[in-house]
Parts: sequence; structure tokens; C-alpha cells
Amino acid sequence: MISKNRNNLFFILLIVIIPVLISVMMYLHRYTGHTTQQGIFIHPAISLPIAKANPTPWQILWVSSKPCDHQCTLSIKHLKQILNVHQTEPHRVSATIWVPQKHSKGWSKAVARSNLRAVILKTDQTKINHFLKHCSPSSDSTAAIIDPNHLVPLYYPQQDWPIRLNKDLTKLMKQSQMG
Repeated sequence: MISKNRNNLFFILLIVIIPVLISVMMYLHRYTGHTTQQGIFIHPAISLPIAKANPTPWQILWVSSKPCDHQCTLSIKHLKQILNVHQTEPHRVSATIWVPQKHSKGWSKAVARSNLRAVILKTDQTKINHFLKHCSPSSDSTAAIIDPNHLVPLYYPQQDWPIRLNKDLTKLMKQSQMG
């Protein structure tokens, strides 16, 4: 009888102790495996209250500190292509372009020529430089995603940004219950 009680006690202790040991081991050896996002995480995400100017929940943000040139027209073309992919849900995603006040006229003309439905936000150069320094210090422009809470959780360096941004945006919109 005593041996049977000892066995029962032993199994009960195992049932209690094993999950605790596993959780301690997982905590001490944090998982640093591969994630599926294509962009680069901004941690903590940047709050961007200027995004409230655009009424759609998900926004593709293009930030540039320079005047509109060939790169600008190419970026606008890429933004338009991404929005065309999501044209079945125009109420959920849109484009926002954030440029300095002194360069806004050239950007506005380029957006009008391309028929891109985008909100152009104009601000002073220092705010844009601060954002770029935080996200993409080696570049004078970058793409990012703005979520429904007006946070910027991901940004995309210059190389192949349209493809990677579109993959992340598709996944986020599919999984999100917001917007």
C-alpha cells in the first residue's frame, strides 16, 4: 500500500514539476528563431499621430527628405502597384507620403500625374530627418507600414521594398480584425 501511494505521489509531482521546468528552460533560453516578417521591426513601434490625416486603417507610408526625382516617380509607381493588388479593399489600405514642406509641390505634381490616391503630408525637414535617423539612418527615404493604431511597427530599406512590404501588408490585413 505504501509503495502504491509513493508511486502516485511521484507521478503527481512529475505532472506538476515538469511543466515548471520546461517553462524555466524556455525563459532562460529565449527563442531567437526565424520570423516571417519581411521588413525590419521597429522596437518599440513609433507613434505617428500625423497618420490620423488619412482615414484608412492600414497605410503604406513613404517618407522622403529629398525633392521628387526619378526615384520619386519609381516609388509612386510601386505604391500604386501595391494599392492595385489590394483594390478589392480600398477602405482598408491607402498610401501616405510624408515630405518636407519645401519639396511638397514637386511630389504633389508627381502624385497627380500618376493618379495615385494618396495623402501628402507636409512637415518641416527636422521631423522627417528624425524619423529617418531612427528607422533608416543610411538613407534619405524609406517605406513603412502604419497600423490602425497609428504606430509604425515595420520599415523597409530601399532594396526590394515593394515586394516585401506587399507580403507583410497582405499577411497583416488577413490576420487583423482591425480595419
